Amino acid sequence: MKGFPYYLQQQGYYTSNNKKTDYNVGDEKTYTAEAWHESADTAGWWNRAEGQPFFAVFNFMDSHQSRTMTHTYGWYKKQVLNELAAEERIGENDFDMPPFYNDTPAMRKQFARVYNS
Repeated sequence: MKGFPYYLQQQGYYTSNNKKTDYNVGDEKTYTAEAWHESADTAGWWNRAEGQPFFAVFNFMDSHQSRTMTHTYGWYKKQVLNELAAEERIGENDFDMPPFYNDTPAMRKQFARVYNS
């Protein structure tokens, strides 16, 4: 399987990916190498040839669920939630639960965790 940017490269585009590479493929290293001219936290369109069309992806990593959901709730509370000022925190009852989710305390705890990360 080839990534979308691979096909852009075939048409002369410069492709760059700034940072995120969790593609859930068997051989991520090859997939990444084939899809992007560069893939790093310094990657961008500015490294292309003059006048070359480009496709550049930038990922905002500061608010990303994997930053908190791969750790225990205790870690999240200490490293993320407690680092927020009181006025920045989203409480478990501070939002409207989308109607297609169960409105339970456990679900609200999960949503608040995502909103605060």
